[in-house]
Amino acid sequence: MKIAILAIAMLALAGCAQFDSAKGVAVNEATKVADEARDGAEFMLCRGMTVGAWVRAYGASADKANAWKTLCATGNSQTPAKP
Repeated sequence: MKIAILAIAMLALAGCAQFDSAKGVAVNEATKVADEARDGAEFMLCRGMTVGAWVRAYGASADKANAWKTLCATGNSQTPAKP
């Protein structure tokens, strides 16, 4: 009887461990997808737009232009910012 209870407990706990590890994998993958989406958005914002699009979006506001420079020019050594 004790062996049966022990076996059931082990199976129940093993199922929880598998669920937790699957949940951890899902969270890890979701984090990777979110980081890739942010990378794509930053690429388009910092290096993917034309100069004309930049001027229309940020050129009229010194605050917006400075915010763009802070996000795109500092710490981004891969490709220099355009404007």
